[in-house]
Amino acid sequence: MAHRGWAAARNVFAPGAGNDPGVDYRTGQKTVSRRNSQRRDGRLRMPRYSVPPFFSPTMQKHLLLLPLAALTLSLGACDGLNKPQTKDEPQEATQDTAVVYREGESAAGAVAGAADRWDVDADLPDARFDEITTKDVTVRGNEQYSVYSVDETVFFDTDKSELKPTAKATLDQITGSIGKRFADKQVRIMGFADARGSKDYNEELSARRAEAVKTWLVQNGKIDAARVSVQPMGEEAPAASNATAAGRQQNRRVEIVVKNS
Repeated sequence: MAHRGWAAARNVFAPGAGNDPGVDYRTGQKTVSRRNSQRRDGRLRMPRYSVPPFFSPTMQKHLLLLPLAALTLSLGACDGLNKPQTKDEPQEATQDTAVVYREGESAAGAVAGAADRWDVDADLPDARFDEITTKDVTVRGNEQYSVYSVDETVFFDTDKSELKPTAKATLDQITGSIGKRFADKQVRIMGFADARGSKDYNEELSARRAEAVKTWLVQNGKIDAARVSVQPMGEEAPAASNATAAGRQQNRRVEIVVKNS
């Protein structure tokens, strides 16, 4: 009796025990007797207060998806960092612009150049200027434009954009005539090509040739650079048919145009 009384006393003073026989007086934790946990069929019954497994199948699926989501976000951020942003990049040139894009030139500038194009009729009537004595230059014009037209071979070798040394005499006569008749007028250099080769190549070549003539007029002809501009034409506005060799030769030309009004 004394032994059982002492055990009961210890059970009472055990942490969290109280008078509950299902609590271990040594640990204060809930215990399950074999009698209470055994089902009628003899199998053990799981305690109702048991904690469900932490890594359930649903949670395991979510945990497996977390690294994949993190990797996707990381790759997206890297792609944004590695792709430099560009501004004011010119779009593909169209046939209507007829302007060669160059590095550093904005699309807005190209459109402005196209809007300022001079519409010079290839069939302007011939004109005679006494100061032009060389047969390499033909002059035509009307009240709006005066045009000095020079065959390609006078200024350039085939597929080249460097002026020949022999071009000086012809350019001297043209700049002299401009100084005499159109001292304060705007001057535009137009480069033309035949229809052989690609359209882009012909336009680029005509642009380089027009720039070469402009440079000469400014540096050697002493024409104010603010008065001189270029308009590359490529294979536009042919003077003759591209079906024959003679026609293609007429189409390969440079025209120095003065705006009379």
